[in-house]
Amino acid sequence: MKSLESRNTQKSEKERILIVGGGNRGRALLDIFSTDPLIEIVGLVDIDENAPAVKLAKSLGIRFSSHWNTFIEEDINIIFNVTGKVSVQTLLESQVRDRRITVIDGASAKFIWQILKERKKVEEAMRLSNLRFEALLRGLDAYIYVADMQTYEIIYANEKLKNIFGDVVGKKCYEVLHTGQKDPCPFCTNPKLVDSQGKPTGVVVWDFQSPKTKRWYSCRDQAVPWPDGRLVRMEIACDITEKKREEDILNGINQIFLELGPDHRKNIQKLLSAFQKVLGECICLYSREEKDKFKVIEGVNLPSDFPLFYPKEGTPYSEIISKEAIYPLVIDVENSPYRDNEIIRKMGIKTYLGTFVGVEGKFKGVLCAFFKEKREFTPFQLYITAILSQAIQNEEEIQNEEEKRLTQERLIKAYEMSKHILDQTPFGVYIVNKEGKVEYVNQAMLDISGDTKETFMSLDVFNIEMHKRIGLDKKIKDCLNGSYFKLGPLEYTSLSGKTTVKNFVGIPLKEDGEEKAIVIVEDLTEEKQMEKELEKRATLIESIIENAHSIILVVDKEGNILTVNRFLENITGYSREEILGKNWCDIFIPSSFQEQVRKAFKQALAGRIFRSFQVPIFTKGKRELEISWDSSVLKDTQDSVSGLILFGYDITEKKKIEHAQRLARLGELVSDMAHEVNNPLMIISGRAQLALMEEIKNAEIEKALRVIVEESQRAKGIIQRLLLFSKPSKGEVKEVDINECIEEVVELIEHQFFLRNVKIVKKYKPLPKIKVDEKQIQEVIINLLKNSYDAMQGGGTITISTFPKRDKIKIEIADTGEGMSEEVLAKIFEPFFTTKEQGTGLGLSLCYGIIKAHNGNLQFESALGKGTKAIISLPLK
Repeated sequence: MKSLESRNTQKSEKERILIVGGGNRGRALLDIFSTDPLIEIVGLVDIDENAPAVKLAKSLGIRFSSHWNTFIEEDINIIFNVTGKVSVQTLLESQVRDRRITVIDGASAKFIWQILKERKKVEEAMRLSNLRFEALLRGLDAYIYVADMQTYEIIYANEKLKNIFGDVVGKKCYEVLHTGQKDPCPFCTNPKLVDSQGKPTGVVVWDFQSPKTKRWYSCRDQAVPWPDGRLVRMEIACDITEKKREEDILNGINQIFLELGPDHRKNIQKLLSAFQKVLGECICLYSREEKDKFKVIEGVNLPSDFPLFYPKEGTPYSEIISKEAIYPLVIDVENSPYRDNEIIRKMGIKTYLGTFVGVEGKFKGVLCAFFKEKREFTPFQLYITAILSQAIQNEEEIQNEEEKRLTQERLIKAYEMSKHILDQTPFGVYIVNKEGKVEYVNQAMLDISGDTKETFMSLDVFNIEMHKRIGLDKKIKDCLNGSYFKLGPLEYTSLSGKTTVKNFVGIPLKEDGEEKAIVIVEDLTEEKQMEKELEKRATLIESIIENAHSIILVVDKEGNILTVNRFLENITGYSREEILGKNWCDIFIPSSFQEQVRKAFKQALAGRIFRSFQVPIFTKGKRELEISWDSSVLKDTQDSVSGLILFGYDITEKKKIEHAQRLARLGELVSDMAHEVNNPLMIISGRAQLALMEEIKNAEIEKALRVIVEESQRAKGIIQRLLLFSKPSKGEVKEVDINECIEEVVELIEHQFFLRNVKIVKKYKPLPKIKVDEKQIQEVIINLLKNSYDAMQGGGTITISTFPKRDKIKIEIADTGEGMSEEVLAKIFEPFFTTKEQGTGLGLSLCYGIIKAHNGNLQFESALGKGTKAIISLPLK
């Protein structure tokens, strides 16, 4: 096969292969090669049309033949012989000997298949790696774009670059990244990124100031292969404006050093002015020790009432003296013993920065700055503070013209001081010259590397194998030519064999006219170990969530689902992919409860979390489950509320048990009440009947007595219905033809219904006889028909259907009435619940009790404006 390099650079050229043999090996090769964009399968050869590989080839649209001569004139690079026959191998080799076609036997094909199978795994891993790399590019603190090297069209830009220049994808890089430019940049790095053969040459590093943003950037350009095979230019630009500003400050200070003259006071004033520019708005001064006091020699921004002399004790100066703070000391005044000092309190000072100035090892004075707000300082500011304090120290040592001639030599001590400062820093630091030799290394670097000072100082940094492997040697060379660099984090093994995770930063340095490089090394080993530990903990938490026996649902502030656990998938029937990113309330909560849930959700986000909040949910199959909800606030890294964690507990069965218990208790109550009322009612009815047996001359009295008897009989009927609800009596159970049972009821009421324009449609199917209490079943049918009749005030149709279904008989009574809402449908079996003005609310409860007593089931389907269907199921046995 062609080399990997050839395959990458010639995307249009494919390997053309022919597979001979349709068995499992042929199928395995088809499965691998058919998805490879760099391979074209010319055809498959086998005498058996039912072979596994033949079936696969046909499904993939790959040509098939029983003899390889069909493809003899094709342009073929490789023939795979997976028949397992030596004779076939010999025949194929003899016939293609002059055509430079490679014939691979079955054993070799199996070996290649295994290699390609592993390659598939590697390609998948690379795909995932590319996804992670893209995510890294999005989060990288740099401006990144990719442009076509022929058309200059931008084909990728990260969010950081888009935030500055807008959506630049599809536009010319020189038009959108610069101002008023219509042609490619004269300084474009494209010609430097590829050689004469069009192959990448490496990384080109350059600095420039954008005319559009007016900021400085350090750019790293490189030609890289894009997924479609073409070479593109990737540019990674880091904002170095602050570094340039620091360079300008350093150059300005160097210029001040060069301009220092014989006037001692003026020189200090210049140095203080530079000090104030580096630090920003503040009071800067240099004070010299005189016996038990300090005398202000020079100052910048000094208040008019600032004292010329002030005591040592009770001020930050005393701390600088006691600590011999040659490195700048920062004091938070509000949280220090000096907050009550009269001078500091009067000026409203919040932060103090000061450093020790000595002459010949003895304390001479203090360089300091006062700030009226809390301040933090960059290492650069502290470094400049130390340099300027050393410069003032040099000024103190210069008292005459002869000492002035020694100024340049003494300023070198400022550099020595910086080395002393570097010795105290927790970061590893070493300085390299043009020859790659180490001129300085601090103790922190020796601790990180595990080397002795003698070993480290003898290193040639350009010829260390580990440096070459990670590209550090080239970075240092670039730094010696004036470029900053940052490399890492990455694993690094020192000469002593110690492996750590490190960040490398390079800073150019010019000393005595010689270019040098300061290399700063940060040890991230412990941080990386902590990251691994956090990953383990995250895996453990994820496992706990996944295996919890309750719903765990995480949503953002809008209620959109961020993650769910396996229990929710199992209980609702939804997969994660179906619901992630969607609103949980819209998916799960019935419409009648949504307003209540959204209100509770909003209150929970405000801190009023809910507990045992009982709200039902719908499963994917629209089955309703009763859920008890708890909530917890989800916060981000800034401790701001970003959503809710919802915990749901299935209490559906518990609710059913509670409902059954309530019905049982209600039945007992009704039974007791019915018996208590029935006795006096019989007496009232009996007395009224006796009175009617007498001769009554007053017609009104006779009418009233008859009303008493009639209403007593009506009340007696209600009581009998109550008794029947409380304990449904099966009465006489016998074999009954359900169709005949229903027809008897219909014959009684059909005419009455017809007068109200209500038509009854009968769809009976032959049914086996079943054992039931015929009278009770007819009472259920009458109740259901009457409910349908009442629901169709303007007329309509009632359809009665009967049919067998497995081990049951089904009776369906469907009407075209007004239908019921979800709220009403949920309560229809509750005793005394009714929507009728004259209703008792016992009819459907009674029906339900009768059907349940027959080991059957009664349920309803209804929607407002769409009618209602009652469904009765009765067992055959």
